[in-house]
Amino acid sequence: MNDGQLINLARQARNHGFSVVLNGFGENDGDTQKRIAGINAACCGQAGPEWRIHPQLFRKFQVAEVPAFVLSKGDSSAADTFSKVTGAMAIPDALGIFANKSKLQFIRMAANQKYHNAMPETEN
Repeated sequence: MNDGQLINLARQARNHGFSVVLNGFGENDGDTQKRIAGINAACCGQAGPEWRIHPQLFRKFQVAEVPAFVLSKGDSSAADTFSKVTGAMAIPDALGIFANKSKLQFIRMAANQKYHNAMPETEN
């Protein structure tokens, strides 16, 4: 993903209370931390989202392409504990897919609640 996409995703993650999980980028942790700081500064000033460098989660949830959105119950990788959506989209769009298409009822319910919280109020 390019920095523009990451800035947009970081802004959305911060606004909706989600973490951004990275498999990693750069040659070392210093490069990664500098890039995260730059993305946070561009999107959110000093109040960016939580970032986690966690390649094990990529393996656990079988993330082969990014962006990927995962909702899970705990840290288990059992098929009945998480749902995943991949592709370039906004977080509310991913939540809508989870809410309408996840095979797991607890994921549909959690996504539905988060989706309605993520949608702006409409004026009557």
